Amino acid sequence: LEFHNANITAVDASASALAVAQKNAQQLKANHIDFIESDWFSHVPTAQYDLIVSNPPYVCHTDPHLYEGDVQFEPSSALVSEQDGIQDIKTIITTAEQFLKPNGYLLFEHGYQQGKQVRNLLESSGFKSVEQFQDIQGHTRATMGTKP
Repeated sequence: LEFHNANITAVDASASALAVAQKNAQQLKANHIDFIESDWFSHVPTAQYDLIVSNPPYVCHTDPHLYEGDVQFEPSSALVSEQDGIQDIKTIITTAEQFLKPNGYLLFEHGYQQGKQVRNLLESSGFKSVEQFQDIQGHTRATMGTKP
């Protein structure tokens, strides 16, 4: 939000999540954000972005953590993805390339056991300079790649 010259597009499939994000943006006086209700890129206008950041659902529907702590109160659509938690990540990787500028970055969070698979997906899709980031416990929890 400190980059006042940046054009930001915030996308979520949940209208209620977007309403919360819009309220937060108003409170922070962040007037340079466009909000779009969309299932990933389906309603995003064709544009070229320098950076796409995502926190997609990445939990397998059989994961026992879904019934523990605060996550049990979250909508499952915000947490659970098909194909052992990887389907939404695959969708993002295969679709993001057409929305990224050359040398644009794709960065997203994923499950702590998905790091190797996610790296392989990015590299096999042609992304370069793949980097991974660890959480405070040393687990790989985010991956970034560059569009060639």
